[in-house]
Amino acid sequence: MSPAYSEEIADGSEYEGREDLGNTQPGDGPRFKGRGPIQLTGRNNYTQCSQWGFEQGILPSPTFFVDNPEAAASDEYLFVGSVYYWIVARPNLNQLSDNQDLEGATQAINGGYNGLEDRRARYQNCLNLGEALLPDNNEEEIDMATVEDINFKLDLILDQMAGPEKDQDGNPAWTGWSQLGRKTLIDAIADIRNRVLR
Repeated sequence: MSPAYSEEIADGSEYEGREDLGNTQPGDGPRFKGRGPIQLTGRNNYTQCSQWGFEQGILPSPTFFVDNPEAAASDEYLFVGSVYYWIVARPNLNQLSDNQDLEGATQAINGGYNGLEDRRARYQNCLNLGEALLPDNNEEEIDMATVEDINFKLDLILDQMAGPEKDQDGNPAWTGWSQLGRKTLIDAIADIRNRVLR
């Protein structure tokens, strides 16, 4: 995820007074706007995520994100809200995803089908990429330009997840993301998961 989008672009005023999100105090909408890859949103979610994160030993206090909402978009805590949402707030998302149940996942996340068509189009794009990566065994020949394009795109994705393996001169250079304590993104997520499952 680009750091530019670790916080909702809008100012959050559309969430002002949303009691379903727990935004009962003046300024709660902008204060508790969406942050993180899955966009933790609303006072209730910031409160529950903080309590959970503290219980897991991930956050320094049970009100951490309530007291410091911007921290939910920080390098150090960026994925805490996403892990909380996926395994605590919506524990059925894994099963829905395994079953490729796009409607069920949309219902679980949105409480309805808002954005379903856009989500369906993006999902189909991912499926199409999968087909390009795993061609049918009956295909006679794979276009090398397609293979090179796929490899280039995979390298970009892997660089975002794990960081570049080589410096500009082609020498081994990867030491991990400084923001994650020199770990890869995958290792940082695994650390959070391991803390939760202890």
